[in-house]
Parts: sequence; C-alpha cells; structure tokens
Amino acid sequence: MLTKTKLLVVLISTILLFSACFNSGGDSPSENLRTFANAIIDNDMNKALNYLTDDSVEGLSEIYNFIVEIDQGDPETKKELENEIGVSLDELKNMNERDRLALLMEKTGDNPFASEDMEFDIISDEINGDEAIVTIKIQSGKEIPITMIKEDGIWKLEYK
Repeated sequence: MLTKTKLLVVLISTILLFSACFNSGGDSPSENLRTFANAIIDNDMNKALNYLTDDSVEGLSEIYNFIVEIDQGDPETKKELENEIGVSLDELKNMNERDRLALLMEKTGDNPFASEDMEFDIISDEINGDEAIVTIKIQSGKEIPITMIKEDGIWKLEYK
C-alpha cells in the first residue's frame, strides 16, 4: 500500500514526465529568436524562414522576384542561373514563396541576416498579447530590441 507521500511523489513524477513529453519547445519569443539565429548560423534557410512573419517573407521575396523573371531575357543568363540554383526557372516559379526564397538565399549565398551579431544574450522577453519585444545584447555590448509577432500560434521575427 502506498503512503500519501509516495503517492504524491508518483503523481508529481507522472505530471512532470507528461509535461516534458508534450512540451514542443519554442513556445516563447526568445526561444524562437534563438532557434531562428541558430538556423541562420547553420545556413538552414528553410528552418529560419519558418520563424519569420508572413509579411517579412513577402517583403524579402520582392527582392528576389527579378530572378523569376529572367527567363524573359537572355537564354544564356537563364541557363547560368538555373545551373547555379540547381532547378529550372519554371520549377522555381511553381514553388511556394518560403521554399523559393530559402532556395535562392542558400544557393546565391545572399543572406541578409548573416552577421557577427548572431551570437547574443537574451536580456528580456516582454509579451503584450500577440506582440513581444525580445531585447538582446550583442558582443559589442549594445542592446537591441527585436519585435516578435505571434502568427498561427508561433512566435515569429518581424523583419523590416
């Protein structure tokens, strides 16, 4: 027969076990900012772009739209570009916006996020509804506020 103390220990252990199993992580703005930064460091643009708001992805995609339109120009330029990115421009056009952007950023080596400041400490995490400000301290000692927006239940970086 279990004593009350043993029963309480078993109950608490069970609760902790289930909460650890079902906690998917990344449920705070600062955790997701850290995940985004690590993806950038690893040059995993598909993962990184999942932590950008839809508006941020749309804005970045506009920078690369000219590449999709190259097929209307010089055939030699088109062929060179297709060789560089590893897919045809028709395939590129048919990709969803995030995948297309990730591929172009990875293949061209053009990463607007790459910076020595990817190593940082999180100073604070202030949540106000579906918006949060994560203040980070970069290696130079400068503190920078980063805006995070909750989209579809996930905290994402707002990049302007």
